[in-house]
Amino acid sequence: MLSVSSNLILAILALADREIYFEELAEVLGCSREEVRLTLHELKQYLAPSSLEVSVTEKSATLTVKPEYLKRLPERFLARKLELSGSAVETLAVIALKQPCTKQEIDSVRGVDSEKTLETLEKHGLVSRVILPSQGRPALYVLTERCIHAFGFKSYEEMHRFLIAHAGNSATDRTWLQQP
Repeated sequence: MLSVSSNLILAILALADREIYFEELAEVLGCSREEVRLTLHELKQYLAPSSLEVSVTEKSATLTVKPEYLKRLPERFLARKLELSGSAVETLAVIALKQPCTKQEIDSVRGVDSEKTLETLEKHGLVSRVILPSQGRPALYVLTERCIHAFGFKSYEEMHRFLIAHAGNSATDRTWLQQP
């Protein structure tokens, strides 16, 4: 049987259309971030035999359907899946490896203008533009927690290590991915 805290977290995650940060859960439950982590662990164990799973990063959590169950569901029950273009994936990889970074840095690595791609990624909540307080300084781009969850990673560092390990393994060699 689940604790009241686990049931509250499950209800919040089920109703949310976004990732929920540990600070938000701690505030609702009136506990520490560490207690939230322990409660999420309890919830993960409880859901293990079900079709649902809690995806947890270093800062947030979401409730998702396990991939093996998604494959068995009729299309009409599935939310429209975001399909990323090659330029979007490439842009995300550059940001993941260099964040925070400016549009100019992204353009320099990719060799093309990334403005439209960055706008699309921002619109879908995968990247965030951080405006610096001093005027005249360019905005910096970073990956969002939603992006980390979407790709199934637990942290930015895990995503970074994955990209470094798989650099150059694609059909078109992306040697620029090897730059830390």
